[in-house]
Amino acid sequence: MRTTIVRRNDFWIVTLAFYTLLSGCGPSPLPTAACPQSYIKPISLQVAAQSATSTVDLALSQSYMRKRIKDTIQTPDTDSQGHATSHGIDVNQVTLLEKTVNGQDLHLIAINMTPWLRGQNGAHVSSNNTYELFLKLNPYIVDQNTVPDAAQRKKVLCGTNNTCTENEGVLLGFELHELKNKSQTTVVATGNGICGTVNLIDEKVLDGIWGIDGGLTNATPVVLPTASIAQMITGFAGVPVRVTGLALGSNTDLKIGMLMNAGAGHAFDSSTGFRPAVDWTLDLDSSVIKDFISMTANAVAASNNPPATVSDIAVKFIDQPENAVDVVVNLTLPICSTAKVRVLSHVRFDVCTDMNSQPILQQCKADDQRLPNNWPTNACVIADHLFRWPYIGNAIDPPCGLANSSTVLKFQVGPAEAFYATSMDVSDINFHIDGRSTVMDTVAAAQGISRVAKPHACDSSFSFHFP
Repeated sequence: MRTTIVRRNDFWIVTLAFYTLLSGCGPSPLPTAACPQSYIKPISLQVAAQSATSTVDLALSQSYMRKRIKDTIQTPDTDSQGHATSHGIDVNQVTLLEKTVNGQDLHLIAINMTPWLRGQNGAHVSSNNTYELFLKLNPYIVDQNTVPDAAQRKKVLCGTNNTCTENEGVLLGFELHELKNKSQTTVVATGNGICGTVNLIDEKVLDGIWGIDGGLTNATPVVLPTASIAQMITGFAGVPVRVTGLALGSNTDLKIGMLMNAGAGHAFDSSTGFRPAVDWTLDLDSSVIKDFISMTANAVAASNNPPATVSDIAVKFIDQPENAVDVVVNLTLPICSTAKVRVLSHVRFDVCTDMNSQPILQQCKADDQRLPNNWPTNACVIADHLFRWPYIGNAIDPPCGLANSSTVLKFQVGPAEAFYATSMDVSDINFHIDGRSTVMDTVAAAQGISRVAKPHACDSSFSFHFP
């Protein structure tokens, strides 16, 4: 048998080529090698315990996760100098899954991959060894409670980005769970730096993943856009919100449930659902909206002159195509022998593109109707509630036809990537937002796949009256 000589000053390429030929000659095991020690190290933070409830759920589609993981692991065809790479790893498949090991629920990314050498014709020549890499996903909460030192918090959240001002957030870290050589039916490595039977190809594969040029060598945890999400929810909740707990689901798609100090929350469910050309979804528990409406109504009632008392609030969510909220507030005014007044407000929501080409959540309130509950009543009650009672809807959102309140729904998730919203639904359970990734837009365009431009342009006549 001849050794395949590769005309490069890279000894391991020659070695790998030689043992590639050996691996095709039968079941004879390849020579063993030392256990490489260059592994990705978990960050020195306490992994967040799985929360049973969440306030807002961020889901990432399997197609998006496959793209991002493949870009991290797979060797590019050219190096930073534009030269063809001589060897590397091709990623064949990426799967998200959940697995219970020794009573512990694990959230894993399974990556099927094949090492290759560059052939004389420029094609990838397989090593005839297929591997399966399992990475464990670890969620972390970074705030003043988990990382008291402000400088360390900024380092964890911002890295070398000097313009970053994040002070708290959520991270997703990667940890080696297992690497298998499927062709040799051996377990190469388990855990952090613990190896099984390692041959020379295994060694180079491990080194290619975690070594000097490995894609995961300097892999840092993924910083989720929780600051932007929290800012949006703060606008809904009327009070500053922060993440107090995390839940994770990795059953085909990735889902991150964030428990916040607002609303009642809901039982976390790892199941997901994606419409075509949607890369991510965001679900906000409707109790956050209900609590805000209640807080606003009571505050406005208390500030009225004379002060009013809220006796009852009814909130009804209306799904597409309206995407609206009906609010009915029953009040008691201490005038004209204690008058009872009912205030009706209708708030409509829409995701659209504003004049600056930014996707926004457009909100406006149709005209209030304020009706005395005890018809017939005397003139002073009617006059008072018509001219002295503040509009509750105005406190929730500006009236339609005025400058509509808006929240920009575009989140920066990397130096060259942003998430932006495309549409929304409203229900008694949650506010649901669909969105896309600018990276996946580029992928679709390169593949000749047309993605209809979304969201639609904002409508200046975004108004209607309470039915």
